[in-house]
Amino acid sequence: MAGGKTEVNDRCAVKLSKEQRKKVDEWMSERWTQRKCPDCGHSTWSIDMNIFEMREFLEGKINISGYGYLKPVLVLTCENCGHLKTFNAVKIGIVQAPFQDTNSEKEE
Repeated sequence: MAGGKTEVNDRCAVKLSKEQRKKVDEWMSERWTQRKCPDCGHSTWSIDMNIFEMREFLEGKINISGYGYLKPVLVLTCENCGHLKTFNAVKIGIVQAPFQDTNSEKEE
C-alpha cells in the first residue's frame, strides 16, 4: 500500500501507520488552509486513526456480490461541535485505489 504498511486493528479496520500519519500531517499542512469548522467556527480537529470507506449510493440496497465502488476516506471531527469532515485517502496518498474510478468526471 502507498505510504507504508497499513495496520489492522482487532475489529479488522484499517488503521493509520506512523508513516501514513506523518504523510497525513504533511498533506494537511500543505493543502488544508481553511481549518475553521463550517458549523461552529472553531478550528480544533481530531483525526480518526482508522481509514473508513464511503460506498456508492445503491438506493438503500446492500451489495453482497462484491462489485461496487468504495472510496477510502480519512475522517476528522471538530472538537467543539462534532462536525465530521472527510478527505479522500487516495488523494492524500495513504492508500492505493482498489481500481480505477470510472464513475468520476474530471473537469478540464
